[in-house]
Amino acid sequence: AGCIFVSVCSFRDPECQHTLRDLFETAADPSRVFVGVVGQYAPGTEDAACFTAAPLPAAHAAQVTCVSVPASEAKGPCWARHLAQTLWQGEEFLLQ
Repeated sequence: AGCIFVSVCSFRDPECQHTLRDLFETAADPSRVFVGVVGQYAPGTEDAACFTAAPLPAAHAAQVTCVSVPASEAKGPCWARHLAQTLWQGEEFLLQ
């Protein structure tokens, strides 16, 4: 069975870490799930600290790659999806 790459683009979302936690908790085989997150956050705000305030379980942290971009430098959802695609490591399946 192949691995799954999940592309997540988050714009100022302080709940993003809960989405990822749920992704791993509900996966039939969490070891096959890899995530690329493009977090577009405003420095010094609640959304910027979402992963430090509620970190992912250590068992899955290595399966998540994050790129952080200041929200003021965001260039729209298509641009964020492009950045997320650069995090793909050849997994057989893709969920966007």
